Formats: sequence, C-alpha cells, structure tokens
Amino acid sequence: VFAVYFVDYDGTMLSSQMVERGHAAVAPTAPTREHYRFVGWSCEFSNITANTVVVAQYELDITLGDVNFDGIIDCVDALSALRIAMGIADSTELERAAADVNSDYNVNVDDALSIMRHSLGICLLND
Repeated sequence: VFAVYFVDYDGTMLSSQMVERGHAAVAPTAPTREHYRFVGWSCEFSNITANTVVVAQYELDITLGDVNFDGIIDCVDALSALRIAMGIADSTELERAAADVNSDYNVNVDDALSIMRHSLGICLLND
C-alpha cells in the first residue's frame, strides 16, 4: 500500500489516500486559483507503485492589457503599465504579465503605448 498526496501549487494538501500497488488513485475535485486555469496534474496516478506526490498544474488566464483585472482595457491600464515600465509602481507578477502585451518578458513604454492605442480604438493589442 502506498500513500498518494494531491497538493496545490502552494503546497496545500488537497487530498491524501492509500492505494494498493498497481491501482489508481482518485483525483480530488479540480482546484481553483484566481487568474489561472487548472490544466491537470503533474504526473500519472493510474498505476501507483510508490508513494507519490501529485501537484496541481495551472496556466495563466489573464487578458493582456487588463492590468487592473476589471474586465476593461482602458487608459487606467495604460497608465498602470507605464508606471510599471518606469519602475515607479509596486506590481505583482500577474500585473506585470498583463502589462507585457508584446510578451517579450519586459514591461516597457511600448506595452503602455499599445494598451493606450487599444483603449482609444486606434488598433487592437495584437496588431
């Protein structure tokens, strides 16, 4: 008999169970995480042959340009992106990801300008 632990991204225990050799563990209900989409588990658990830790896996689920996550891409988002680019605003990893509209892993003035143009209807963010 082996222990199978299902844990969330932050180490929080979601479920634990004892499973006979060669049998499958039963996954708990898919966890939720704000601004992320659950995409599965870190490993297979249909044939348990050892103590196993299975970790919830997520993908970022944000709208690029919506820096304040209010569902609207507007001038406030452009200003927030500019403040992040200039280093004058404390920002979270999620806010930086939303502000990085060209996905170059760097929030800069070009990102803020793209958000502003989009909010004014001049162009779409991916143009």
